[in-house]
Amino acid sequence: MGALSRTLWVFFCFFVYSTAWAQTLPPEVVAGRTWLLAQVQSDGSLQSQASTMATAQQTRAEVLDTLHRLQVAPSSLLNKVRAEQSDQMVEHIARHVLATLAAGGTYETTRLDAMKRWQNADGGFAGTGLSEGTPQSSILDTAFAVLALRATNESGATIQRAVNYLVEQLSLPSQAHTQSSQPYVDAYLLLALQSASAQLQISSSLELAKLRLLAHREQGIYRETLLDVIAAIALTNEAQGNPDLLALRSQIKNSQLANGSWENDSFLTALALRALHVQLPVAP
Repeated sequence: MGALSRTLWVFFCFFVYSTAWAQTLPPEVVAGRTWLLAQVQSDGSLQSQASTMATAQQTRAEVLDTLHRLQVAPSSLLNKVRAEQSDQMVEHIARHVLATLAAGGTYETTRLDAMKRWQNADGGFAGTGLSEGTPQSSILDTAFAVLALRATNESGATIQRAVNYLVEQLSLPSQAHTQSSQPYVDAYLLLALQSASAQLQISSSLELAKLRLLAHREQGIYRETLLDVIAAIALTNEAQGNPDLLALRSQIKNSQLANGSWENDSFLTALALRALHVQLPVAP
């Protein structure tokens, strides 16, 4: 067999495999993936950016992560995320690190090193390294910092102190700006503790964090698609037949628009697809 024939044969086999794998995806995931992929422009920017609920950096990072999991991430999007300048926001840096690593890329260690220096004396992280004085630590920023640090296999005092801060917050009043946003904060708190659970003995805190997240529901859901989505992602370690998880996923499916998106929002659609896709086999 000649070189060209072998190349065509490899391409054919890959096409058949990819098609077969795609056919295992449920229709709501296929529709959402198609809509989300269509939002990525040739330069890596997103068509629907102006109408999303998140910042441009947050949105591109989550879209990249999701499309990579679905085996269709354009290189232009990865290049766009890689090239983004750091604005010294903890959450932006964390999402950047998580997305580029998930997509097989690399991250700038200087960004993560700078973020580590923003850790407060109480072990928590504040939103930015630009503030004068010592800004107050927050659960959400600390959770994102832990997720990014664990994704880079960080261990030691920085992680220990950050996790201790999160564990301590479980017994304190809410830090959320509004009561309605508390499930969002609690979901990321649970995700952060899950990421550190193999390294630290925090099983009782994990259970408490899960109960705290579930306590905000009304009849099994959160009455807001974003909260349903983030909670479902945080509960993916539960058994697939778990009624809490099933109720959330059912609500997420029911809130999908006819064009395949969720609220015509790239950020929300990316997260919704992850909430549904985690139960599916991942192509090697």
